[in-house]
Amino acid sequence: MRNNLKPSTYQSYNVNIDNHILPQLGERDTDSLEYKDIDLFVAKLNSKGLNNTTVRYILKVFKQALSHSVKRQYIRFN
Repeated sequence: MRNNLKPSTYQSYNVNIDNHILPQLGERDTDSLEYKDIDLFVAKLNSKGLNNTTVRYILKVFKQALSHSVKRQYIRFN
């Protein structure tokens, strides 16, 4: 997605992926993720003291990554 984003946006996505998404969900097979996994992920983000706007942004990045993976046929569905 690097070509479709401003450099600052791309950097922000990478920071959130590296600092929040991968440490919590990086070892999981995306096909096996369930709603409870996402709920636990959100609870862990909230327990870190992150504000709601930041948590929503991290979830947006995660959702976009999954949607991109579907388009590239890395996973079956989001």
